[in-house]
Amino acid sequence: MNHIILDTLKWFLLPLGFIHYAIVFLRNKLYDYGVLSKKTLPVPVVAIGNIQLGGTGKTPFVAELIRRLELRGLVVGILTRGYRRSGTTPLVVAADAPNTAVSEIGDEPKMLLQHLKNGVIGVGANRYEAAQAILKDHTVDVLLMDDGFQHRQLNRELDICLIDVSRWRQHPFLFPFSYLRDIKGALKRAKFVILNKWSGEKDLMRIEAEVKSLASAAIVKRGQYRIIGLRPLAGQREELNEAVLSGEKIFVVSGIANPEHFRRSLAGANDNIVGYRDFADHHSYTKANVEEIFSAAREADASMIVVTEKDGVKLRPLLKGVEPEPSFFEVLIQFELPGIEDVVQAVLTLVGAAKR
Repeated sequence: MNHIILDTLKWFLLPLGFIHYAIVFLRNKLYDYGVLSKKTLPVPVVAIGNIQLGGTGKTPFVAELIRRLELRGLVVGILTRGYRRSGTTPLVVAADAPNTAVSEIGDEPKMLLQHLKNGVIGVGANRYEAAQAILKDHTVDVLLMDDGFQHRQLNRELDICLIDVSRWRQHPFLFPFSYLRDIKGALKRAKFVILNKWSGEKDLMRIEAEVKSLASAAIVKRGQYRIIGLRPLAGQREELNEAVLSGEKIFVVSGIANPEHFRRSLAGANDNIVGYRDFADHHSYTKANVEEIFSAAREADASMIVVTEKDGVKLRPLLKGVEPEPSFFEVLIQFELPGIEDVVQAVLTLVGAAKR
């Protein structure tokens, strides 16, 4: 019944949908033609983002790109907004400060901080100011701008756009008529377009063809997640192999944009999901939430509670000093992209040109 009401409301909102589309289209054109100016930094900037509302896998992709660039000896700087953090002024956090609270920098920056070995993160809504704060006291080879596809105030040398295939619609309308936050034509700015969450999608070939026509100058690739292990949120136990999921009764908890896909990825390793609890994206957990989760998991006779890494960074402080039963585990994933070295090489080329 609620779905019928929502669908009806969408049609009443159709005129606003046209206005929304026109505003986004005009803004892009003003930047394309130089009417709106961009600020430039002395080091290469690589923007990783999407044209959809969250859930495209950009943060795990950034984590994998960080890993590969650091293996090549680069010092990486991260620019990120830090959604729902407590402060508003730009904040710089180095990789050797892992105890920085989630409330100070936000859940996704905290997650990326766990993957950074020798770089630095600049957090702030104004990415140019965050970058200046980094460059004032740190030397980096490249700046990766997380969720930066629409942040056109800052000039970038390379755009990478991820697409959630499972939430792609054939029509061009933006939210609330689809999950689009930007017009499909914006894909023409991208050098790489990465299709994600495509497994089992019947329209994959059609969507891939549409994306290639929209981003005619881009290299289009298919990426996907792979579960590589589990990490307990309480106690000092070591990381576990993902095989332990087999045969367990698991209760799934997530506060992300696309929880259904997370559950499907777990079902691939274990069909025995006995219950789940979805929170809003970027949800700030409380002790009351933890008790609620415990109660629901016990009622479902779950033997373990499984969460995303993004949720884990917020839940871990609430579990400090306790050994809950059933135990909380965060799922560790790796973003796999055949041909990702093409992306790495493109970044290395930018860095090399900037140093000449």
